[in-house]
Amino acid sequence: MPLILSNFRLGDKYAEVVSEGLKSVHSFKKLEMANNRLTPKGADVLLPRLTYNVELLDLSGNNIGKIGCEHISIILNSKTSK
Repeated sequence: MPLILSNFRLGDKYAEVVSEGLKSVHSFKKLEMANNRLTPKGADVLLPRLTYNVELLDLSGNNIGKIGCEHISIILNSKTSK
């Protein structure tokens, strides 16, 4: 089941709200958060909430940059190494 939250222009502030909601939702395999004005801060808030069953993460069209990509890599690698 996908969780599609693309194109809402949520920004980092609402990424925190979404992150809180993800605490109680564990059944999705696909998270689409494209075009939401996220920065590395927003990605850092969301990613730790992802469960092991997430197979696809779409953060395209956000302003995550190189630092955000490095943070994503660290978080995802720590999830797969457990």
